[in-house]
Amino acid sequence: MALNRLLVVVIWALAVRIVASWSRERDLLGQLLTWEYTGAVFVGIPAAVVLHAADNLVMWTIGSEDLALRTFGEHAIFASTYGSPDAAAVFLMQLLYYLCEALVVGFMIALCQQAGEQQFGVPSMPWGGIGIALSWGRYTCCWAPR
Repeated sequence: MALNRLLVVVIWALAVRIVASWSRERDLLGQLLTWEYTGAVFVGIPAAVVLHAADNLVMWTIGSEDLALRTFGEHAIFASTYGSPDAAAVFLMQLLYYLCEALVVGFMIALCQQAGEQQFGVPSMPWGGIGIALSWGRYTCCWAPR
């Protein structure tokens, strides 16, 4: 299991490196990482945080979810499965796995957003969300083991 995580981390890190280099050569990173600070940004970010916190409280109240971070629960599972010294290494691989996953998804959203804006000329559409839903989300819903 730890070897699997290590392999995925290495492959995803290489993928992020390749996409970042490709984007840098075409000056896409500068375009992707520019923000226009408007009132919507300053209202939207806190609103998203509040909605996320409210969702967590609802799921904790009516569901069976815990408010503790899942990563700590995963560490406990790794400790009981692999023992104390190996659990730390597997836990570190898991954290690197999450970091690489977040980078891959972030790049996908940003690049899909820019592609949609260039192709269709409608910047207000969530092209990044549509792209991630049709790729990552489609796989998760249709083929991921349950």
